[in-house]
Amino acid sequence: MSVAIIVKNKIVATLPALNYLALRYIYEKNRMSKEDIAMMMQSVIDWNKKVDATEDERIILGYICTLLDKEEKGKFNERKENFKRHGINWRKFHRLPTEKYGVRTN
Repeated sequence: MSVAIIVKNKIVATLPALNYLALRYIYEKNRMSKEDIAMMMQSVIDWNKKVDATEDERIILGYICTLLDKEEKGKFNERKENFKRHGINWRKFHRLPTEKYGVRTN
């Protein structure tokens, strides 16, 4: 009897790309593809499972999780409204390059 093992190839975002995806999720959730949102959520889970993560990686991941938690609670709504009202680009506010991390920005 032979046993077939199905292994899924996982793609985990780097921490800079994950940070970008989290910020994009906060400011442009309606413009993100379902695949990008799924990759962001799965990357957070996989980074939390990483056993040999450095202290810096844990701090950055904690920051990203805090951002996502605050977004879920609606704590960025006023900021998003102010950005729209005053024409502030959220990428420039957070000092992010537009294409550096290989993440689509359409």
